Amino acid sequence: MKTINFFNRKGGVGSTLYASHTVFYGHALGRSTLGISLDQNNDMAQFLTPTLPWADSTEGIPPGPWDLRVVDVWAHSNVAHLLRPDLWVMLMDSPTAFHNGMRAIAEELVGPVLCVWNKGLPEPRDRSPLRVPEALAGRVTFADIRIPRRPELDMLPGCVWASDPDSTGASEMLQLVSEIVARVGLHPPGAPPPQNFPKILGSASRGIHRDYRAREEAALAGIVASLGEG
Repeated sequence: MKTINFFNRKGGVGSTLYASHTVFYGHALGRSTLGISLDQNNDMAQFLTPTLPWADSTEGIPPGPWDLRVVDVWAHSNVAHLLRPDLWVMLMDSPTAFHNGMRAIAEELVGPVLCVWNKGLPEPRDRSPLRVPEALAGRVTFADIRIPRRPELDMLPGCVWASDPDSTGASEMLQLVSEIVARVGLHPPGAPPPQNFPKILGSASRGIHRDYRAREEAALAGIVASLGEG
């Protein structure tokens, strides 16, 4: 079983969109795949309901067996330092997201991290280029592709590979998710991606949990037991 966590201390970078499409990708590969929301908004439900399995981590995580678990971690989660995925994926849309991300990697995250420039790309002529700190160089790599802001990738329910497969944004996202899944050994690097993506209409959000921190604290033992294996 492989686990991929999407996370950045800056919100709005696209983690839920890409986490949900990683679930779509695993499903299209024929892998038993579970989406897990560790987010007070439970926005992953908008993409996966009612067709694909997902779980609210504060209510319990089905034991499987699963080939792949994809976790959407809330930007303000208190438990990121306890999680032990096979891969962290950190989307970045600004210098603020970059610096927040590097700080989180240094202070909280355990394991390899794949960083992705998404929506806001760094300026090549910037006199102060954004560089990974030397101490993190062995753990942090950047994805081969950078994805600029694309209107077709606005966070709407459903699978963009089924609804708008020929768009530039859909193609770029497919290339990125292929790289992510290859990095955990579930798809050969450079192999053609699957084609049979689910046509999911999506649904309304379940709404914000106003008491989420208390819920997270109450569920901590179960979350760590399931997602904190070293």
